[in-house]
Amino acid sequence: MFRSPSHRNRQVTRAAEQMTRAKLFRDMRPAESEQLEHELEVQSDVIVSGEHRSISSSGHIFEREKACIWLHNNGTRTLYVNMFDVNVAGKISLLNVDEPGGMEIERQRIDVYDQNRTGEFEGVLFPTRGVARV
Repeated sequence: MFRSPSHRNRQVTRAAEQMTRAKLFRDMRPAESEQLEHELEVQSDVIVSGEHRSISSSGHIFEREKACIWLHNNGTRTLYVNMFDVNVAGKISLLNVDEPGGMEIERQRIDVYDQNRTGEFEGVLFPTRGVARV
């Protein structure tokens, strides 16, 4: 199929815009006056061949790696948390699509994103759609 050079330019422009949005999203930081007061602790590990390893400081999870994300609500009130995947192509996806208003994490609870049905922390391939609670 013949495609004009302007069609290719539109594709390149769209890809550049997507990458720019992803970079801006990843770099977002609230001003000090906008920071929320909570006691949420986030811990994440990559699981490869049943072995856990800490996600590097870059936060990258590579293809075919599985990850578990622990959300510890050490506070005295229920929190609502949204989690996003920003992939290498710049696509931003809400991971907790079943709870778009935020995953409910009750006070003094640990929620695991994700574990298997027996409660083992297997990890999930990204992107995923399930949240399991402990």
